[in-house]
Amino acid sequence: MNRKKYNFVTRKYKFEREVEALNIDEQIRLAFHMIYVYNTEKCEYIRKIKTQAYLDRLLFCENEKHFLLFRLCYYYESLINLETKYLENVIEQNYFVIDDYILKIPLIFRRDIEISLANIYFLRKSFEKSLEFYRKLRMIQEEIDCLINLKRNEEAIEKIKQQLEICKKDKILYCNYCIKLGNLTKNTLYFDLGYDMYKSFEPLKEKAIFLHKSNQFLEAKEAYEKVLKIVPQNESLLYGYASVKIVLKEYISCIDIFLRLIEMNKTNPEYHRNLALCYYNINNIKKCMESLKKNSLKDSTSLDFYFKLCVKEKNKEGILWYLQKIKDENFFNKLISYLCQEDYINKNEAKDCAKKCNFNLFF
Repeated sequence: MNRKKYNFVTRKYKFEREVEALNIDEQIRLAFHMIYVYNTEKCEYIRKIKTQAYLDRLLFCENEKHFLLFRLCYYYESLINLETKYLENVIEQNYFVIDDYILKIPLIFRRDIEISLANIYFLRKSFEKSLEFYRKLRMIQEEIDCLINLKRNEEAIEKIKQQLEICKKDKILYCNYCIKLGNLTKNTLYFDLGYDMYKSFEPLKEKAIFLHKSNQFLEAKEAYEKVLKIVPQNESLLYGYASVKIVLKEYISCIDIFLRLIEMNKTNPEYHRNLALCYYNINNIKKCMESLKKNSLKDSTSLDFYFKLCVKEKNKEGILWYLQKIKDENFFNKLISYLCQEDYINKNEAKDCAKKCNFNLFF
């Protein structure tokens, strides 16, 4: 039997195609597909688009109506858009349901709604509101995170210490609590305690970062070396280690690290700039300029550094190469006027450079 078709219209768009109205059973099957996609899609952006597509079809105005399906749809719409208004209204209501579909439609329980509402408040940085829900729901880890974000460190420390007494069997959780305590109390022994409990690189990593941020560079260097024995290819840790060694003026060993980092990630301009800095500090100007020039094609900061170094070293070839990269005619003329005036280049070289850039000279 052919069913009547309707123009497909959503709250935002009107499509040039027709669809059939869905009965309750069809909407239930579609809802299960939507929930599966929401729970399995890893990319947040794609998950939002896919879930919204399901919602548009489920909320089509000609579909058969059922309030539990509406409740389900508005719940997921609130989740993907981080909206709290509908969820706040729902938890104020009581539902007494006697219905043929009560065991068919995926139910959204009050606890699920309160958890989602707390999570949305947290993501929106409404930590006081999220703390209220997390305490009610006895979600201890989330409660501690709220206290930390609210700068209520003494309360957070006390809560964590209470949890350490009762979670020793959960080594991962114990380790995570030790990391938090280390950062809150500024006592690095807690990072070591976390590592002793659970031989993960995470507490050692956090210890190295903490010492680095605290400007305890020698201690940070030792901490980086220890954790890099466990994860020698960790890019962020290698970069942190190299940054500490630059402060300690260990430039030669830094060069090897930045060369490794460039091999790992050729697109990060920071690695090239720091490599050039190391070459400069050991007075290897040639290699410094080579590194900056190579990186300058995709990094304007490196290009500026390269030009300044060429001027300092009176490297005419490098200066002329830089001039040909300039896109603005006014800036080109101001700069070339200064360079001629200071005898970095002569007028014939200036004219030749302007011709290659297809610029007019104003002097």
